[in-house]
Amino acid sequence: MKKLFILLFAICYTLYAAPAALAQSLPNKEIYMKAVIQKVVSESTTISDGGYTTITQTLRLKIQDPPDAGKVITLDQGSDARLSALSKYAEGQTVVVDKTVGPDGSSHFVISDTYRIPQLIFLVILFALAAIGIAGKKGLGAVVGLSISLLVIVVYIVPQLLHGQDPLTTSIIGSCIILFITTFLAHGFSKKTAIAVVSTFLALFATYFLAILFVNLAHLTGLGTEDSYLLEIAPNVSINPKGLLLGGIIISTLGALNDVTTTQVASIFALFKANKEQTFLHLIEHGMNIGKEHIASLVNTLVLAYAGTSLPIFIFLVLNPNRLPLWVILNTQQFGEEIVRTIAGSLGLMLSVPIATLLAAYLVPKILKR
Repeated sequence: MKKLFILLFAICYTLYAAPAALAQSLPNKEIYMKAVIQKVVSESTTISDGGYTTITQTLRLKIQDPPDAGKVITLDQGSDARLSALSKYAEGQTVVVDKTVGPDGSSHFVISDTYRIPQLIFLVILFALAAIGIAGKKGLGAVVGLSISLLVIVVYIVPQLLHGQDPLTTSIIGSCIILFITTFLAHGFSKKTAIAVVSTFLALFATYFLAILFVNLAHLTGLGTEDSYLLEIAPNVSINPKGLLLGGIIISTLGALNDVTTTQVASIFALFKANKEQTFLHLIEHGMNIGKEHIASLVNTLVLAYAGTSLPIFIFLVLNPNRLPLWVILNTQQFGEEIVRTIAGSLGLMLSVPIATLLAAYLVPKILKR
């Protein structure tokens, strides 16, 4: 689900926000266009002294977009950078061409990437249809809620960050907006949903304080990744990297927190309906038994999700090309951020179970009335 969320955000940003951003940030003499590969004129493979396999292709392409629509060009791909077997190009494939115009008016073309927007849109539509087809109205509510979440990120959170607002405060406000809107859309307007929303809100703030405590305790600055470092040195951009790290922890934990609290509250409702003679303590005991099972699987899911997105870090740890001592590698900000991110999120999930259980056990008997 996390990867799908990132995919949907990327498509939304590409279709709506990226063109304007590119128009402001790219030099006037650099143009991106789509092109179709008409023919692979030639292809050769060489193996370097270091054992790297390099593939060089001579390709004939037809430009699809202005200002060079209809123009046929021939270029060598792989001569400037190593081209692996997985990134070879084939006839009929649509690619993105980067055209650079020099001061003397000369043009240089290079393939920057495969054009994959139509395939990504198809996958998103497939996901939406599957959610609606399987879950019905609740699936539709979930899809609409997910769309609103992306809209909040693109329209509110990202612009606020670009205007120099505090990333942590902005992420908290954005997360609360997402929480209230998407939860009621997905689960309907009811007292059960309201209890789940309040429980998630409290657990979110518990995670907020844990994240601040752990980040400060580990002396992290938020510059543990290349992306955050590039934002730090980028001109005309002033974003607090530490706040960005904390805000990322909050946003990434929100979905899992909402899942836990919604399930936990629904369990308490079901337990009380089954036996309305149960006391407050009985509801807590039985609810915690259910919550323990749920939390065990979700913590593992959260850790694996972080590990999956950080797989290159684990590969670097095993390879250790610079032959650094293990403690030096583990002491880096990159590893520290992943550890803090995982622990803060997991502890927030754990705390969400007793929070939702206590709140529901107290309110459900009053709502349903014996």
